[in-house]
Amino acid sequence: MSTKIAVFSGENNRLTTVFDPCTVKVMEKIDDKWHATREISVFLDMKNGIADFRNNISNFVSAIKDVNVILAAEVSGIPYKVFDQEGFDICECEELSIDFLDKILEAKNNQEVRCEAYDVGEVNTEPVESEIVGNYVLDLKKLFANKTSLTSKQALLPFLKHTPFHMLEVLCSHVPLWFDLEFEKLSLNKEITKISENDYIVKIYKNTCYE
Repeated sequence: MSTKIAVFSGENNRLTTVFDPCTVKVMEKIDDKWHATREISVFLDMKNGIADFRNNISNFVSAIKDVNVILAAEVSGIPYKVFDQEGFDICECEELSIDFLDKILEAKNNQEVRCEAYDVGEVNTEPVESEIVGNYVLDLKKLFANKTSLTSKQALLPFLKHTPFHMLEVLCSHVPLWFDLEFEKLSLNKEITKISENDYIVKIYKNTCYE
């Protein structure tokens, strides 16, 4: 069976999160060229309640039963759980390119799990301590550019739950949607600095350190 990739596509080859209204393009490589074999309009919105939200996801999954991989800027929450349970490989990336699609295809052909056929080199997959004791940093943009098997939640949440820290600095292209809910549970605060349109620094503190 050929590899088909469901791409949550925005403008100018930028990918969207699974929660943004967008067109999902089902990409397939035919005769050495990538083609969008079909397009599906999707908006996984929770404004009409959780039951309607789950129904929309179920309908979307039914429409992409022949797809192997989900590719978006961010996959988290209920969609992540549903896609994972349905057996999709889940990849995250900021910008779509033919080279990136080829890397995913290569990973699938090599039976790699969750698109892990990337050369991560010196890329950190979890926060690392800086020169200041208790201060950590993680560059999500660099991580996603090299190793898309991890979601932002997978890379950060175990650290936030189990590692004592004073401050964590996260470099990202957008502030992950799951931050607010999980930060409330973990008594965390954040300070967001927008550097440019797709460039943010999020500083995360324990409530006791922030006040």
